[in-house]
Amino acid sequence: MVASVISITFLVLAIVSILSGILRARKLYWVEAVVKTVLTIISTVLTVILTSAFALKISNALVVPVENLLSSTNVDDILKEVASAENALAIILSIIITPIFFILVFLFLQLIFTLILSRPITKLCLTVAGKKEIIEERYSKNKEDRKKKGPFCIKSAVFGSICALLCFTVLFIPVTGTMETVSSIGTEVQEDGQIHDISVALSDNVATKLMHPVAAPVWDTFGHYTVEGKEINISEEAHIVGVLIDAYSEMSSSDEEKIHHSAELFREMSALCPNSSLIPCLCADFINAASAHWLEGEDFYGISLPAENDETTGDIMSMLVQCLDHSTTETMREDLATIANVMAIIAENAHVNDEGKIDVASLFENDRVVAKLSVELLNNKRLAPVMSTLVKKQVESTGSGQIELPDKDGEEYKVVVDSIVEKYQENVGEVINEESLDTLAGAVGETLEKEVGITLSESEKVTIASTLISEFGSGTELTPEMVSDFLEQYRKQQ
Repeated sequence: MVASVISITFLVLAIVSILSGILRARKLYWVEAVVKTVLTIISTVLTVILTSAFALKISNALVVPVENLLSSTNVDDILKEVASAENALAIILSIIITPIFFILVFLFLQLIFTLILSRPITKLCLTVAGKKEIIEERYSKNKEDRKKKGPFCIKSAVFGSICALLCFTVLFIPVTGTMETVSSIGTEVQEDGQIHDISVALSDNVATKLMHPVAAPVWDTFGHYTVEGKEINISEEAHIVGVLIDAYSEMSSSDEEKIHHSAELFREMSALCPNSSLIPCLCADFINAASAHWLEGEDFYGISLPAENDETTGDIMSMLVQCLDHSTTETMREDLATIANVMAIIAENAHVNDEGKIDVASLFENDRVVAKLSVELLNNKRLAPVMSTLVKKQVESTGSGQIELPDKDGEEYKVVVDSIVEKYQENVGEVINEESLDTLAGAVGETLEKEVGITLSESEKVTIASTLISEFGSGTELTPEMVSDFLEQYRKQQ
């Protein structure tokens, strides 16, 4: 419905513009029609140049007034604490101001050039060409003479239609550019009891399809910003936000099919993160500013740590915030990609319980899921501790992963500890993959079964191996005492 309205409106306006151009130019001398067309082209070029030069500067100048308007809200405090927030605000203002500035500049130049300067320039051209008689015939000061001596001119009508179509196209460039930017964010609206994806309506219509070849190159020049040495493409950033919104929306559903589909969106987000500058920069600065408050159990200007009231999830979020503290744009790019991949693994293997929520326990019962999650997190040194916290919370809440270890002071226990130290040093390298994780898991499981007769499930083996790597990392000289302390976490309580 929305796409149809946009398409019909575009076509009607285009036809009306062309007809009005023909009617206005039909009695002009064809040279004047050509002059108007040339001046419109010059107006277009100057509009692009002026918009590129001044739109962002105007936006930057408006940041302080906007902050003053927000001075009574928490937003102003956040803007001051989050280093890159002011730059982001300037870009947001630019997205709003640029199309308005573009249209106003073009209309002003058209007023000056085509309504005021076109006739004097036409007379000058005719004088230089030695056509003074045409000036006398066409531009007589006597209105009656002008009416009589203005026959319909085919060439004038053609150039008039071209000029009108050009004006229409130029004025629609910011409209189309803005629609394509907004369409990158997959917003859904409710209409007639049905949910419609606005992004489809804004991108899949006649206006966008016809205008894209012309509008995209022009509008892209306004969508690139350099902030603190970082190149920012606003269309790409908007697309990442759109993918994230869609992924979160589907992940939050109680429909398993939608949750599984969100995995594709999280994978797409992971692939897009390395090319993003604004979002990682904002996330890094926001986490750095908020973490000091959250880790002390305080709100950050009214924003609470996600899931802080849920003991299990809250502890995991606290660990995640600790890991992400002191982030930079570069580290956050990698972290966001890792988090997106973790969410994708969870989504594609998720099962919904009777409460309509993802059954987390079932994920940890699947050794392949545990292995994939482990590999993803363990290869990001900053986020590796999250895996350990995940496992510990799962053990505490379900009892899975707890094992009946022999007496800590006995010989059997010493043999197990020494064997794990040896297997760890043999199998853990700089890069962790499923194969190396499985090898360590198998070695740990084999040791426990052989030495003390403990049989673990495949998921329990992988869980213990991944947590071992998470706690100690690669290149660490393990000692028996370190492994002993680690194993005690999994001792089954009597």
